[in-house]
Amino acid sequence: MFSRIKTKVILSSIFLIILSTVIPNYILIKQLRENFEERSIFMLNSSTEMLIHGLFTEMMKGDKKNIQGVIDALGAVEGVDNIRIFNEEGIILYASDHEEIEENLVKVSPFHETLQDIHERSITPIDEEGIYSVTEPIKNELRCQSCHKERNNIAYLDIDSDFTSSEYIFYFGSALMPFLGLIVLIILIIGLILIFNHFINTPLKRLILGLQNVENENLNVSLPTTKKDELGVVFNHFNSMVSNLKSSKEKIDELHFEELQRMNRLKTVGELTSQMAHEINNHSAIIMSRSDYLKLEANEEPILKKYAEDLNVIMDRLDKITNITGNILRHSKKRSHKLTRLDLLKIIERSITILTTLLNKKNIKIHFGNNAQNTIIYADEIQIEQALLNLIKNSVEAIDADGVIIIELNPLNSKKLELKITDTGSGIDEETKKHIYSPFFTSKANKEGTGLGLYIVKNICANNAVEIDFSSEAGKGTTFKLTFNLHV
Repeated sequence: MFSRIKTKVILSSIFLIILSTVIPNYILIKQLRENFEERSIFMLNSSTEMLIHGLFTEMMKGDKKNIQGVIDALGAVEGVDNIRIFNEEGIILYASDHEEIEENLVKVSPFHETLQDIHERSITPIDEEGIYSVTEPIKNELRCQSCHKERNNIAYLDIDSDFTSSEYIFYFGSALMPFLGLIVLIILIIGLILIFNHFINTPLKRLILGLQNVENENLNVSLPTTKKDELGVVFNHFNSMVSNLKSSKEKIDELHFEELQRMNRLKTVGELTSQMAHEINNHSAIIMSRSDYLKLEANEEPILKKYAEDLNVIMDRLDKITNITGNILRHSKKRSHKLTRLDLLKIIERSITILTTLLNKKNIKIHFGNNAQNTIIYADEIQIEQALLNLIKNSVEAIDADGVIIIELNPLNSKKLELKITDTGSGIDEETKKHIYSPFFTSKANKEGTGLGLYIVKNICANNAVEIDFSSEAGKGTTFKLTFNLHV
């Protein structure tokens, strides 16, 4: 689930939204609440100071009746809920709510559970909404003792705060902000999912489905190209790619069919050649036996002695014909892949012998040098010989005439043996190098080659644990390197 792009994008977006909106919003609300609490406490302190000043002023005038008027005036101020003056027993003497007078403070305001040990101003929260209450003893100052004797406290003052209309709106607005933020977050997430599905997820699904069709060799697939965004560009490239693949596949199928037809013809020619070689061997054997008989007779009959040298030439030519037909028959046999201990030196010499006619026809010289003492390898004899024949034949075909092919056999170490085949031919250009081992690829004019030679060589090397590499420069020839494992 978490490996899908959709999940990653949505989760990352949610994290960024929370990081950029929820956290700053929380910090802002927290700061505003702290400011609000500071303002409420400041207001209570100011109201308390004002009320105490007014009370002392009226009491010094000796006008106790006006104390209630001062409380009523301050109690009418917005933001002040209740003002009470009570005695040590908790009996309310004066109150902004006249119905509370002569009632017990704890009874009318259960918040005040303890009234003992009130020695100084105390501000405490009434609830979690930011409502505070201030309680302060009214001290019996020296100027008041003429009336109130030597009592420590004349009475006690209690003021409860309340929200102003603007504070009420602010407080409950800030309380709703988290819920509003949550709603905004949900809307953003839903919107993000819908936008992602419409603009990214749905086109990606189409692209994935198209790629699966191509993977299943269905090249009759096309993606809509109405969009002008980046995905529209991708769709256009996809359609172009599929069109090119379809065109290439048709050409490859056509070329493959032609090559199969050609390989079938070559197979037929090979079978006929094998039969012809067998027949030639039969006739050669008869001629050889008759020549051998005549050679023996020449030792006895003086009249035949003058033909002895001619008989030797006939015998030598028949021996060469037998070698040629023997190689044809050996290569025409169908056999399984079989690794054996064999001498690479002998295979090289035999391959050169087989191609002697082709080399002489183009006046190409072969220089063969062996610098290795141990040339024993473990491989399939027929396959290795086929690979060497293909490589040497390619070198011959790359040379117009009067060229040179250098074959070197060098030990790399006690376990490796390197065979280098270098020609002075036309070389290989950079573009051809990219496709040199591809099946049915040929750079020869008029489709003279099957395009399978180096493809087969590459596979033979893989089958026999032989490393193959080449270097070439156009117009300066080519070198192939084969690295064999020595059989110790």
